[in-house]
Amino acid sequence: MRGPESKPIGLDEALTVLSNQDRRRLLVGLLDDDSQPIRVDEVVAAEAADADRDSTRLQIAMHHNHLPKLDAWGYIDWDVEVQEITPGPKFGEIRPVLELLDTHAAEIPVQWP
Repeated sequence: MRGPESKPIGLDEALTVLSNQDRRRLLVGLLDDDSQPIRVDEVVAAEAADADRDSTRLQIAMHHNHLPKLDAWGYIDWDVEVQEITPGPKFGEIRPVLELLDTHAAEIPVQWP
């Protein structure tokens, strides 16, 4: 994690953040309407149904791995009490990368998001 006076995100850091599909889906979900919080349980349910995954295991991974990482890195603000996420103070740094990849999703030779 970097302080507020640090340099903008580099490509290596952006790719590390986006290296996991669950994290990508959370961040892409914030692109649509970043003024509205996203409910974590809705993301887990949609991801589990979409990818035919065990929702309990996915929820554990989100709560113990992905959400804390994204929150600590500053890309999301995770309200643990109400289980909602909103863009964090550094979301604007990764937004252009997300938008570029999302816009060209059909051309990317890997699964996006």
